[in-house]
Amino acid sequence: MYLDLDNFKNINDNHGHDAGDLVLKKTANRLMRCLRETDTIARLGGDEFALLSRGFGTMEELKGLCCRIIKELGKHIEHKGKTFSIATSIGISLYPDDGSDPTMLLKKADTAMYNAKKSAGSKFIFYDNSMDKNLNERDKLEDDIR
Repeated sequence: MYLDLDNFKNINDNHGHDAGDLVLKKTANRLMRCLRETDTIARLGGDEFALLSRGFGTMEELKGLCCRIIKELGKHIEHKGKTFSIATSIGISLYPDDGSDPTMLLKKADTAMYNAKKSAGSKFIFYDNSMDKNLNERDKLEDDIR
């Protein structure tokens, strides 16, 4: 899974990096509370996290984890008399259907996450091959414009 905090930049820009750092710490703690012992979470940079999760018996269990994460991260955060609201967008790729190596799985989860963000955020989306087609078309359009 690839997770990105929606509107995090606004917190840093409008309230300073102290507030942003606090939000990141609280986010990490909240994520840890959602996970199982066998799950691995890492902050990739900025407000992006990667989650490696294995051994789900059903897709419903995986969807349940995503819903717990979105709900937990959607709770308000208080800091110096201010209330911050954040949300998260989650992209999911599945082994072996979407790739057999970590780099490819992360890339496809990232692509799915951007689709979640474009769809108003605060949701999770599973990767599908049509996302690559749309991404390639957008890249070609940007090249043509340049």
